[in-house]
Amino acid sequence: MAGAWKAQMASAAIGLFVLGLLIGKNAVVEPARYQLTNLRAKQDSEQRKAEALSQVAQLESRVAGYRGVLLERRDVSAFIESINRMADESGVSLASVTPMSLEKLERGYIKIPIQIELKCRYHHIGRFVSRIESSPVFIKIESLRIQKQSEGTEEEDSLSISMILNGFSRAS
Repeated sequence: MAGAWKAQMASAAIGLFVLGLLIGKNAVVEPARYQLTNLRAKQDSEQRKAEALSQVAQLESRVAGYRGVLLERRDVSAFIESINRMADESGVSLASVTPMSLEKLERGYIKIPIQIELKCRYHHIGRFVSRIESSPVFIKIESLRIQKQSEGTEEEDSLSISMILNGFSRAS
């Protein structure tokens, strides 16, 4: 009898142990595993958000850098004023300045073309083009025609130049 009682006790102890394992697995291990999986997913999501925010900040910084290269407004007179200032600084004489029709471009930009006629000596055109190229505002030289002034002028290296320059602005 004592042997049967010991066997029943051992069997009951093993049953309680197995029942404890099952309860522990379902009550502790599985919820902890589920919580760990959720935390890893949240961590991955937060990392992706942080990377996306970093990329957005970099793009905003680049866009802010490009804002200064556009004309502040569609005002042709401000563009002509800056070209006139560059001409004066270069020793170039503007004979005429003719605003041309504004042209709407893709993505909300406007091209502001002007045609200029100028007179200068050979080395002055280099200075003028250099000032245009180094301008803080983006100016594109669309066309450039250089002709030597007619014979009989007092200066042999005198040039007659025609240019079409484009400035750019936001449409809004």
